[in-house]
Amino acid sequence: MIKKVLLIVSFILFTVALPAQDRNVKEEKTGLDTVSLSEKNAQEIGMLQKQLKGLQRLKISGYVQVQWQIGQGEGQPGTFTGGNFPGYSDNRFMIRRGRLKFDYTYGIFNGVLQIDATEKGVKLKDSYISVTAPSSVAGITVGVFNRPFGHEIAYSSSMRETPERTRMYQTLFPDERDIGAKISLRGKRDTWLNHFNFEGGLFVGNGINPEVDSRKDFIGRLGYAYERNGISLGLGVSAYIGGVLNTQSTGYSFDSHTKAFVERQGVEGSYSKRHYFGGDIQFSAPTILGKTALRGEVIGGKQPGLKNSDMSPKKEITEPVYNRQFIGYVLYWVQNIGKSNFSTVVRLDYFDPNRKIKGDEIGVEGTGTGKGDIAYTTLGVGAAYEFKKIFKIMAYYDFVWNEKSQNLYSADKYDNFMTNIKDNLFTLRLQLKF
Repeated sequence: MIKKVLLIVSFILFTVALPAQDRNVKEEKTGLDTVSLSEKNAQEIGMLQKQLKGLQRLKISGYVQVQWQIGQGEGQPGTFTGGNFPGYSDNRFMIRRGRLKFDYTYGIFNGVLQIDATEKGVKLKDSYISVTAPSSVAGITVGVFNRPFGHEIAYSSSMRETPERTRMYQTLFPDERDIGAKISLRGKRDTWLNHFNFEGGLFVGNGINPEVDSRKDFIGRLGYAYERNGISLGLGVSAYIGGVLNTQSTGYSFDSHTKAFVERQGVEGSYSKRHYFGGDIQFSAPTILGKTALRGEVIGGKQPGLKNSDMSPKKEITEPVYNRQFIGYVLYWVQNIGKSNFSTVVRLDYFDPNRKIKGDEIGVEGTGTGKGDIAYTTLGVGAAYEFKKIFKIMAYYDFVWNEKSQNLYSADKYDNFMTNIKDNLFTLRLQLKF
């Protein structure tokens, strides 16, 4: 009897103990899985943190400018205002700029790629690598980037108070950018030398276009910056020392005594001087009207161009080169209205591609002069409203006056320089930054 009782008790205990053992095994296994899962999560979190840190090194930004323009006539020329109007239109909608910029920084290394996408297509704007010393007193940049000349080139199109850069800058520096390499120097922080900076280097000279010869152009600017108690002052002197290859056997230089271009023989393979020298100043201070900013630049020098165009070449010239001496300047007055987001601007710019000849002296038969020697004065007035530095609306009007000559008649109203050509322009622009 006792044996039977013991057997029954043993069976019950065994039956009860078995599930408990299974539970212990399961709990033990579950514990092992939990440990494994925790380690796996930690690894994944570590990887995500690493990826996030990598993404933090990459900054993506850009802006879109959409505008409506009204000219004074159908087919109005607009070389310096976004391009010519269609032949049967005196107003137009257009995407002026659609910029997308990728900026990656890793320690002392920085890489930038920027494109411009509009209804006209996609174009490269920036593509460069820069290396900066840990102390930030020196750096080197190689690739496609802004030419280090003056103030207006480096002043971003998204920040500018006017729709476009001046005729002077667009003529001398088309596309603003060039292919090359530059060094950047700045005085040591917390010393008086920190107010000074220098940028200079060697460039192809064709803008964002392939090289056509073995020579390089030097471009450089020495600047000074001071800021205290809301008052800021900037000064700069710039130089461009380069040349344009003569691919033809003949070339032309202007003679200020005869007021005519003189032919030069046997110039093929030589270089016509492309020398610019400029000075710039920027000043801003709080006033009773709000923040007031005044800026000015002047540039003069020697410019190789074509008979009917003083535009800097962006590719190999396959015509005789015409050498001129030019002068140009620009003045800005930018006024913020109190502490509001409204601002106004007045800009006066002047550009004379051939300062050795004036008015009716241009176009005289046998002198070789023509519309490539005509000077222009442009007065622009505008106003803008900016919302949280993201959205901006701008209204701007350009009054344009060309130099007149009784010797430059054409049946084309936009090519007849006996009178002032009707090429004033109104621009209404919306801009969104991201």
